[in-house]
Amino acid sequence: MIICLAAGCGSTTPATNSDGTQSTNSSIQLKKCLNERTAKSILRWGEYDPETGVFRAYQCGGDLELKKISRESFKEQYKEENLVSIEEHSFCIVLTETVKTFERLPTLNSSGPISRFIEYYPAPEKDPFRAVWNPRFRTFGSKEFRAIYDSLIVMVPTKDQW
Repeated sequence: MIICLAAGCGSTTPATNSDGTQSTNSSIQLKKCLNERTAKSILRWGEYDPETGVFRAYQCGGDLELKKISRESFKEQYKEENLVSIEEHSFCIVLTETVKTFERLPTLNSSGPISRFIEYYPAPEKDPFRAVWNPRFRTFGSKEFRAIYDSLIVMVPTKDQW
């Protein structure tokens, strides 16, 4: 599974002629996906240590803001830092793929000494979907969630990655 999230994946697609060459006509607008329901959705991904309480994650949602969330022990409060704004199109792609994956694989819980995770919150009043796996192992069960995680992490600027 490859999800395009780079700068070149913007909100328009060039039109092509029947022979496959690029048309000089105007670009075709892609359909917007944010609506009343999806605007409340949140995706969170990262790693945590269940023994020490260290938690390091990223979050994006319908507000189109990418955030960094951390906690260095069970005794600390979570810290949240805004990083960058993301394009609606990029958010919609990962949201759609994440929802499809959770529909096919509603649960994955294979934690380890350090656990990697993806969470999908459909709305504030709804229970989240969560997949947890040990990043040391590349198991068949975590394959699709690892692909989504890899797609999500490219949204985070290199300088802001853990």
